[in-house]
Amino acid sequence: MGASSGMKIYIISAIAQIVSFVCGTCLTWFSPIQVKLSAGDTPLDQQYDNSSPESVWMSCLLTVGAIFGAPLFGLMAGQFGRKPILVFLGVPFLVSYLLLAFSGNLYCFLFARAFAGLALGGVFTVIPMYSGEIAEDSNRGMLGAAMNVFICLGLLTSVTLGPYVEFMWFNLILAIFPAIFIVLFFIFCPESPYFLIKKDYSKAEESLRSIRGTYDVSKELSEIKVTVEKSEGGSFMDIFTDRGNRKAFLIGAGLIFFQQFSGINIVLFNGTTIFEAAGGSMPKEYGPIIIALVQFLTSFITPIASDRSGRKILLIISHVCMLVVQIFIGLYFFMQKNDKSSVENYSWLPVTTLVIYITAYNTASGPIPWAVLGELFPSNIKDLAASGASAVCWICGFIITYTYPTLSESIGMGIIFWFFSGCGVFATLFVVFFVIETKGKSLQQIQDELNS
Repeated sequence: MGASSGMKIYIISAIAQIVSFVCGTCLTWFSPIQVKLSAGDTPLDQQYDNSSPESVWMSCLLTVGAIFGAPLFGLMAGQFGRKPILVFLGVPFLVSYLLLAFSGNLYCFLFARAFAGLALGGVFTVIPMYSGEIAEDSNRGMLGAAMNVFICLGLLTSVTLGPYVEFMWFNLILAIFPAIFIVLFFIFCPESPYFLIKKDYSKAEESLRSIRGTYDVSKELSEIKVTVEKSEGGSFMDIFTDRGNRKAFLIGAGLIFFQQFSGINIVLFNGTTIFEAAGGSMPKEYGPIIIALVQFLTSFITPIASDRSGRKILLIISHVCMLVVQIFIGLYFFMQKNDKSSVENYSWLPVTTLVIYITAYNTASGPIPWAVLGELFPSNIKDLAASGASAVCWICGFIITYTYPTLSESIGMGIIFWFFSGCGVFATLFVVFFVIETKGKSLQQIQDELNS
């Protein structure tokens, strides 16, 4: 491939990933807003502390919406195509931020968060499909992991603007990005050739040419056609009755399960209150900004390393580092709960350990499960299987975010972080014994290995 080919695919991928940036702003929206809610610094006519039912639901309704959005939009992407569904997914984000900006009604706030959650679940299902299907074998890991770079930039944007910008303007600024995505993606990004080849060969050829930036795509298009024809006529039961599909779903859903039970959503959704609980002289809003900045800077590791070192070794390193660090985070909060004076000289520990935790998470266990979802499944069940695996993510996310406020008050944050550390042990064993390496392999080679 020439230089034009390489440039074209990265431009298309970058435009597509704007919606991942929007997801990032959504995920950490509640962290700075949580402080405003408890201080009464919102259009709502009442204050809501961190453990109030209204505050808890405002945090976790995002994951409730995503539970339903993942299968809904995953199936629609299989029926109507990746492109129209991704364009549509920008709309709920836009509506959500406009509602938050101009409404002073609690129920509108709750609806806005759930509505954005629908789109969030859809994006996490459809974007890995789209990225995996427009990529070449040599850069599929990089393009798949790019999703995490844009999510992390969104996380950083939200926690940086949130504490310092007035509530209405904060949401209006965030509403600009889904609007930009809708326009640019609709105009400049083609449909997936894997989807089109089932409908119209000539349109699939035109799409692949526009992605590759070259005229001769006949060889690759023939390979796509063979891959798609080999897996035609799939149903939901094929996920469980076919050996290769069953193994692929176990790997995909398992990686996402352990990703969620690494405790990442606790850190993202409740970063400000975690640092407030940790004490110390640093302003509480600085902690989430530091974490988000580290997360963004380290997000560039995976797109480079996953196509060089491989997915599996990065996952092992990531989970081992996280479980070790969480032992120390848990120890700090356990000691603080029993005797505050015992940790007075260690107020630096939560920030330091969470920086290491975020670096480890961002190296692999955050981005790689989503990239792998776009690689593991044959095209006939990709929409069904990716939807199911994504739903696992958001069900776990809901359980964790809903129970966290109650558990942190009853058993303390120390025990919670030790629980996540224990999950990290099982995550490491799972990767070692069950996960296959997909680095540098074509989608057909991956299917052959899963079925071998």
